[in-house]
Amino acid sequence: MLPTPLRAPPRPVRELFDAQGRAGLEQLPGVGAGISGAIAEMLLTGRWSQLARLRGEWHFTALYSNTVRAHELGRTRDWVVIYYYDGDHVEAQCTVVTESRGALAGKRVVRGREEECRAN
Repeated sequence: MLPTPLRAPPRPVRELFDAQGRAGLEQLPGVGAGISGAIAEMLLTGRWSQLARLRGEWHFTALYSNTVRAHELGRTRDWVVIYYYDGDHVEAQCTVVTESRGALAGKRVVRGREEECRAN
């Protein structure tokens, strides 16, 4: 059974947090103490410390694609290029898009890794 999708809160999360603090966040459907703490940290600091611990030595930068092709197809706010490197500074990049055809149409996929995306 699939989880129930989250609905947008009735007002911006920042506004809710400013007015009611973490208690207000915890009242949102599906948000408990742990998630409200993470949201509060991101609102207050602009980052989430747990993410730094999870990614370890990996570093990521995600940018909207600014290629000629993305402009031609009107996808400059859809296609995302992720640049990354590991603790040894081995660099790589990938592009994430919303697939427009086939079995993955409408889903986010990593170009060149469609088979893995299909499996997951």
